[in-house]
Amino acid sequence: MGKIKKGMFYTIGFLLLSGIIIGFAILLTTNNISETITIVSATDKANEMVLSIQDGFNKIFDKKSGISVSSIGTSITFEEDLPNNNATYFKNYLDSYKSFIESKNISILLSTGELKTYLPLKIKPHNIEYRHLNYGDSKINISAVSNNFGGYSLTVYVDPIHLEPHCTTSGGNQSIYISVDVYRSGQPNSWCNLNKRFIKKVNITGNLPNPQIAVLELNGNDLTITSFQQISVKTTIENLNNLGKKSIVFPDGLIYLNYSDFNIVKNTTVNLL
Repeated sequence: MGKIKKGMFYTIGFLLLSGIIIGFAILLTTNNISETITIVSATDKANEMVLSIQDGFNKIFDKKSGISVSSIGTSITFEEDLPNNNATYFKNYLDSYKSFIESKNISILLSTGELKTYLPLKIKPHNIEYRHLNYGDSKINISAVSNNFGGYSLTVYVDPIHLEPHCTTSGGNQSIYISVDVYRSGQPNSWCNLNKRFIKKVNITGNLPNPQIAVLELNGNDLTITSFQQISVKTTIENLNNLGKKSIVFPDGLIYLNYSDFNIVKNTTVNLL
């Protein structure tokens, strides 16, 4: 009889211990599931936040920068006025957007300094950058690390006050070409039609007392556009090599998000195309 009671005590004790262990395991599992759900939820919210911020940058660029960007086939085209009179509006909207986003979420920082100063737009994966000497002024520089494209095609629109704008060129020996057309705004005929590989510099002049309108200059694979009077310039980078999907992006590190409680860090930029 004593042995039976003793066995019952062991059995009951084992069952109680097993129940405690199982209960503890369930508690741990429940906590782990809850923690996992929280992390997944935080990750989703972080991704949504970044996408929303990127969309805001895209809208500000489209509506306030005074620059249009398009991609057709193997070419990418940028179009803007020089000087760009939209620069002040664009910079003010960037400042307001940065203040708004950072005031709403202390875990997010927006680095807009380079965007406001140079407004660099990079073509990937070709590593070609369209940027300003000082956004809002009269100079654009396009730098290309390698000649993985055919050349530049430019259309320049000048004030109709220049009755007979024309171009003079000086030679060079680039592996890429430059094509240039010059129009009086609102007029159908080009006053300058160049499509040559052996041109280093194009000087566009008019008939005013100060006749110089703009200078287009190649240096290796790079192109600099300088205006001395108000112009509109459309710059197409043609025959881009097939290096994979093309995109145009803002500077790296534009958006920095750090949800330290969940170990979620994102350091990214904005795709325009």
